[in-house]
Amino acid sequence: MKKDIFLRIFITCAVVILLVCAVMAGMFAVTKERDIVDNMRESLGIMIGACDTTADGETLAARMKELSGSRITIVGPDGTVLGDSDENAQALENHGGREEIKEAKTKGIGVAKRRSDTFLTRMVYVAVKSGDNIYRMARTNGEVTQTLLGLWPMALVAVGVALAVALLLSRYAANRAMRPLLETVDAVTVQMNPTGDRIGTVDTSSLEEISPLIRTIDEMNEDITRARNKLSTQRDQNRFILDSMEQGLIFVDPGMKVILVNVSARSFLGEQGEAEGLDFIHLTREMKLYDSVSLAVKEGRSCIFDLDLRRTAGAIVEVRVSPVRESWIGGGKAERRGAVVVLTDVTQSRQMDEMRREFVANASHELKTPITSIKGFAELLAAGLVRDDRKAHEYLLRIRDESQRMTSIIEDILKLSSLEAEEYHPPRSQVDLIDVSKEAAEHMAPEAEKAQVAVTVEGENITLTACREDIYQMISNLMDNAIKYNRPGGYVKVRVHRVGDKAKIVVEDNGIGIAPEHQGRIFERFYRVDKGRSRKVGGTGLGLSIVKHVAASLGGEISVRSREGKGTTITITLPQPPPTGGGEIAL
Repeated sequence: MKKDIFLRIFITCAVVILLVCAVMAGMFAVTKERDIVDNMRESLGIMIGACDTTADGETLAARMKELSGSRITIVGPDGTVLGDSDENAQALENHGGREEIKEAKTKGIGVAKRRSDTFLTRMVYVAVKSGDNIYRMARTNGEVTQTLLGLWPMALVAVGVALAVALLLSRYAANRAMRPLLETVDAVTVQMNPTGDRIGTVDTSSLEEISPLIRTIDEMNEDITRARNKLSTQRDQNRFILDSMEQGLIFVDPGMKVILVNVSARSFLGEQGEAEGLDFIHLTREMKLYDSVSLAVKEGRSCIFDLDLRRTAGAIVEVRVSPVRESWIGGGKAERRGAVVVLTDVTQSRQMDEMRREFVANASHELKTPITSIKGFAELLAAGLVRDDRKAHEYLLRIRDESQRMTSIIEDILKLSSLEAEEYHPPRSQVDLIDVSKEAAEHMAPEAEKAQVAVTVEGENITLTACREDIYQMISNLMDNAIKYNRPGGYVKVRVHRVGDKAKIVVEDNGIGIAPEHQGRIFERFYRVDKGRSRKVGGTGLGLSIVKHVAASLGGEISVRSREGKGTTITITLPQPPPTGGGEIAL
């Protein structure tokens, strides 16, 4: 725009300069011709007064030419040429019809400019009447041309200087014309700092011609600033919400480029760098995930599947891939497709499903043996095949024992189910750990005596707010295991004491111990280190699972220390209540 303004002004100035030069040249030519005419008229008057006008026309014309240096023609009253300084008068035609001659007859002086047929050039004629005759002087117009040609170098210099001045003035005028707009642009530009906040308004005091435009731009700028700040806030809010999601979220465009990926998705896929703008393959090396996204983009297919990322992210992830129109994610064409990927951590759910399957299988297996045994003995008795009363009584006792075993398994299963239920809220009271331990020891006394194992309880009176039945079952299950997996002459020691801000229940035995490879799994349901021995001693395989759940419900922790053939020590650590005293019992 500035260049266009400059060119227009310069061309206008150049045309004006050239027009002025042409007008001045014309005016100079007219003035020069007027001076020539005046000079010719004065010369004729002087020569007419100085010469003898009674002489012969030819002689008088020649004499006057000598004095003036110009062609002289003497014409009679009837237009006859009486004498001519340059031509034979008798050969010349009658000049009565010539313009200057006719004007001289009426006005005394006549002037004409025309092309001469004799000299074939443009001539200036001045005729003066004196007496009856008319005296005419003729000069060529070349004097004017020669004068103009003489002035041409100076005229060129003047035009060049004028054009140079016009060039500078045009540039100045263009800058002057553009300055208000440039100041407006600069003012509008500096209204924004890099963060998009306004830092001022445009001063229109010196820009009166375009102040309405500036005010309009300023108002638009304010609207843009508000919209920009609002969009920035919304973008930050949306990003915060997406990054706060536990689910992973990924948007992919039709070119398989990552548009957005939140923090959870990065964590699942183990990607810490910037992935936006890169191909989806840079985000994951899981080909099943890549292929499913590719199918969603190219063919519009949706899919759901689990992805085991426990080796990299420690989680099992449910993947949902769905195609979406590009206009929803990037403002592109509606007919093109991108994809959205949702990653959900289902580790706990899948582990619980697996545990339920194992639990059902183990429970079915544990119940199948006593049920089969009961069925067999009952069929024998019902068929009347047992004739011996002693044998029949033995079978009935076996049925009773197997029924008791089934009852124990079912009771433990129900107990575990209640402990795992979120709505499990048993009645609580003040429970003295040492008293409960002594009660459990007294209950286990017959079994300990039968197994030839000594049980002792020692420690402090520590009170907890808990369900007494749960505490009792937890301690009795630990004692029961310690007695069953012991040897004749062995011992079981139960200690209750404080350590720092914790209360500890320690159950120690010198029994058969647990191999290192089994120690991490003994609290699983139905897990047995020695399955043959477990069935022989009548365990359900759920006792330690119940212990773990009771301790967890009280906010406690369990640790195991064991050596094969040397014994086992299991420690339960619970939140510490205030101290109240101590005591000891030996069985």
